[in-house]
Amino acid sequence: MDNVTIGVICSVLGVIVSAFTITRLYKQDTKKDTEVSTELKTQLNYISKGVDDIRLDIKAQANKIDAIVERVTRVEESIKSAHHRIDNLEEGK
Repeated sequence: MDNVTIGVICSVLGVIVSAFTITRLYKQDTKKDTEVSTELKTQLNYISKGVDDIRLDIKAQANKIDAIVERVTRVEESIKSAHHRIDNLEEGK
């Protein structure tokens, strides 16, 4: 074997080894990207569930506030009626 043949064989082997190395690194990068993507999706789902819980709590608070407003309106009407009756009693004296 002459030096040229040995050089060509070494070059071909170098290309093959490089190709295997690049393929292996690409698979590792893909695996890492998949892990990161899965973790992000999990965190987004957790945040989304928290937002949904907050939205339900706000809706419940709004319902409570509406009920309180209705009760206050009734109390104000009752007080107004009581003031009229008191005024009528005072005028009758």
